[in-house]
Amino acid sequence: MSSVRRSYQVSDEPVPGYRLTRSYESGSSGIQYWEAVGPDGGLVRLTVVVIREDMKEGLLAWFGVLPYFMRISHPNLLPLPSLWVKTADGRLLSEPPADFSAPPVEAIEIESPSMRFKSLRNRFRECREQGQRGMPWQELVWYMENVAEAIDFLHQPVHELGRGPEAIVHGDLRPGRMLIVGNAAKLADWANLVRWKAFEAERRITASAALKSMVYAAPEMLDGQPQPASDRYSLAIVYTALRTGAMPYRKETTPSEMRELIHKGQVELSRLTKPEKAVIEKAIALDPAERWPTCIAMVRAIQSLVPA
Repeated sequence: MSSVRRSYQVSDEPVPGYRLTRSYESGSSGIQYWEAVGPDGGLVRLTVVVIREDMKEGLLAWFGVLPYFMRISHPNLLPLPSLWVKTADGRLLSEPPADFSAPPVEAIEIESPSMRFKSLRNRFRECREQGQRGMPWQELVWYMENVAEAIDFLHQPVHELGRGPEAIVHGDLRPGRMLIVGNAAKLADWANLVRWKAFEAERRITASAALKSMVYAAPEMLDGQPQPASDRYSLAIVYTALRTGAMPYRKETTPSEMRELIHKGQVELSRLTKPEKAVIEKAIALDPAERWPTCIAMVRAIQSLVPA
């Protein structure tokens, strides 16, 4: 009989030093989401995944490449979740072994810092509750600069991921993935696109990821063809939503209608000032080659404007 526990309870420690305090929910396919107290007394998010046979190859591929990602550092990037793998004989592994003497049966991701910080989505809601249309312009532009620097860093083709230097595309930019730490914004979940690709076919996963946050997605993301320009498009939509207090599509727009509007470039920007609109229109051009060359170039263009 396996010595690995498949169901946990409050006060259990799936990983030594991380005590479970509250269950969020149980997802599909044997996924459990927990709040836990870490060794330093801070709250962390802990995700437990029972490894199905069809997940094994992809998960082990991600487990193998994760150490490369862990070595990537930037002041405006949040650390990635750590990953632990339990085997059928009860061993708990934090690094991939040369070979598994017993099959892996459970994966545990520990996302340390993000629960402690306010996201831009949370900050936007605060502003709305205070009667503001959106976030204050100077505050928003400052956070956009922070995030832009992190994204442009990821886009540099210098990151060693085991296959030679390459660029990293975030692929799922939205306000909830931008967290306020001190007086600056940091980008979370910046390796998700690679993580998703490790679990299933690239086209299926990238399209699925785009559908989840379709309102921010570039047309080529919806087609499963992410590239650095896709992130620049998404950042422009994030700015528009947080600045104007409204998404660039009607609330009643269906997913299929939204997909058509995105592919046609029919994005609602009328709430922006005319100078802002010109900057954002360039950022969301249908042809990725016509967009701003970098995220920071777009932000600098916005910073040069006088807010209304």
